[in-house]
Amino acid sequence: TWGRHRARTYASPGNHDWEVQAGAPYFAYFGAAAGPAGLGYYSFDLGAWRASLAGFSARLSAGVTEGQDTVRDQPINSIDPPRGTIGIRYETPSGIAGVGLDLTVVGAKHDVDETARALYRPGGYSVVDLRLQWRPHERVTASLGIFNLGDSRHYEWATVRGRVPADPLLRLYQEPGRNFAVTVSATFD
Repeated sequence: TWGRHRARTYASPGNHDWEVQAGAPYFAYFGAAAGPAGLGYYSFDLGAWRASLAGFSARLSAGVTEGQDTVRDQPINSIDPPRGTIGIRYETPSGIAGVGLDLTVVGAKHDVDETARALYRPGGYSVVDLRLQWRPHERVTASLGIFNLGDSRHYEWATVRGRVPADPLLRLYQEPGRNFAVTVSATFD
């Protein structure tokens, strides 16, 4: 619970809030601070500026896994390095169009069991992805994704795990640089 901080909190509903009774518990809990019931936005007056969060949403995810082979006292090579993603999205009030920007950061793989042989250890990396979405009809959605905007050349640990640094095929496991995807989907009854 937000407790004593609730009175000065300006929350923003997430997808889980909307999935429960169309957000009713969220609006009941935060009251006027949640903005108009059923809409989920509000605005601030910042001097001469008026800031509004209508249509904006943010996401944050992170994952860290640790493990050790306690019998051999060695790291477990199947464990991926830490990964985190932060993103922001805007959707028009009508829901016809949206845009999203995500930053993914992946740490370097440090703890590796190399008792059998020296293994390739990819460095950490970060990528930025841009997604655009358009709904020309309630049953049709068109999306464009531009992935790895910075054209980063990197490797995923899960793909190169077990490879040696001098492997002549290693470059074939490199993740794609900047790439694009276009999708159109339609739903039918």
